[in-house]
Amino acid sequence: MTRAGAVLALVATLVSGAESLCAQPVSGQGGVVFDSYSFGEGLGFESMRQIAVPVVVESRVSERASLTLATGWTQVSMGLDDGQSLELAGLIDTEARLTVAVRPERLSVFLSGSVPTGLGTVAEEKLALLGPLSHDLLAFSTPTLGGGGSVGIGAAGAAATGTTSIGWAAHLRVPLTYEPVVGSGDEVRAGTEVRARIGMESPVGRRSFFRVAAVMSLRGKDRLDGAPVNGVGRRLAGYASLDTPLAGTVATVWTSGFYRSDPSLEPTAVGASVVPRGGMLAAGARVVMGVGAVTRLEPEVEIRTSAAAPDAAGLDLETEGRLVRLGLRLRRPLQSGLGLVAEAGGVWGTLHEGVHSVDTRGLRAAVAFSWTR
Repeated sequence: MTRAGAVLALVATLVSGAESLCAQPVSGQGGVVFDSYSFGEGLGFESMRQIAVPVVVESRVSERASLTLATGWTQVSMGLDDGQSLELAGLIDTEARLTVAVRPERLSVFLSGSVPTGLGTVAEEKLALLGPLSHDLLAFSTPTLGGGGSVGIGAAGAAATGTTSIGWAAHLRVPLTYEPVVGSGDEVRAGTEVRARIGMESPVGRRSFFRVAAVMSLRGKDRLDGAPVNGVGRRLAGYASLDTPLAGTVATVWTSGFYRSDPSLEPTAVGASVVPRGGMLAAGARVVMGVGAVTRLEPEVEIRTSAAAPDAAGLDLETEGRLVRLGLRLRRPLQSGLGLVAEAGGVWGTLHEGVHSVDTRGLRAAVAFSWTR
C-alpha cells in the first residue's frame, strides 16, 4: 500500500467512526509535561529540555466499537557546549485505533494507524537532538517527533482460570516511507514489526496481587531507497509488580526491562548507524495514600540502568549509565466527569560516554486533566 493510500484508508476509517461521536459517551485526557536535563562535560551538549502537550480522545461509536485518537504538540531544545542551541517544535504524529469487541471482555480486534502530521523530516544540522531525546535512561515523555505514518491490525483477548486472569495481544504494524532529512532526496521505511504480548494477574494471599507481562517483538530491516539497511531485530520486554496493603496505604514494588538481541552497523541517509545488542533494567516502588476523602498522593522511586555492546561486533555489554528518579503524583477528582493529575520529580545519576562518566541532573513537572461526557 502506498503512503497516500494508507493515509486515505485511515481517514476513511476515522470519518465512518466519527459519524456517531456526538451521540456516544466520550472521554479524553490532555495536559502539559515539562522535562529538563543538565549534563556535565563530555557529551558535546550541556542541556536538553522538552515541553509536550499530549491529547487523547476516546469515544464509543457503537455498542461494541470504540475509536481512540491521540496527538499532541512538542518543543525540544538542546544547549550545546559552545553556547549555541538547537530547537525543534511542532505537532507529533496523529495515532488512531478502532477497536471492535467480538466477544465483550473476551476477544477484540483492532485497526490502527498513524497519520504523518509530526516532524518526520528534520534539517541535518538538527539531527543531534534526536539521539538524546530517544535515550532509554532519560525517558522523555515524547521520545519521537514523527515517523512517516503507519498502518496496522491486531487482536487482544482475556480469560480467567480460577482466581487468575490471563490476557494476550498480537499486533502487525507496517510503517510507511518518508524522507527523514530535508533536501537529502533519500527515502526511509522502518521495518515491518510483529509484536506479541501476554500478561497475568493473580492474588497472593487474601489482599495482595501479583502481575507479570512479557512482550516479544520482531522487526525487519529498515530500508533506505529500497535497499535493506540497519534493523532492530528481536526485542524482549518484561514487567512484574506486587501490590499489597501496608499501614492504611497500598504499596507497589515492580521491575521492568527489555533486551535487544541483534546488533547491526549499517549506513543510513545521515551516516553510520549503530543499533547495538543491549538492554535496560528498572526497579521501583510506589505508595498510594489517601489525603481526605478523594485526594490520593503517590510518592515513587525508580532506579534505571542500561548496557549495550560498544559496536556491532561487541560480545560484552558496557554500562551506559544509571539514574535514580524520585517523584510525587497527586490525583484528585474536581467535579463530575473531570479529574486532575499533577506530578513533580527529580533525576540524579551518571551517563557514560566512552571512559567518561557524565553527571546528569533532571526534573519533570506535569499536569493533566481527564474528562468524560
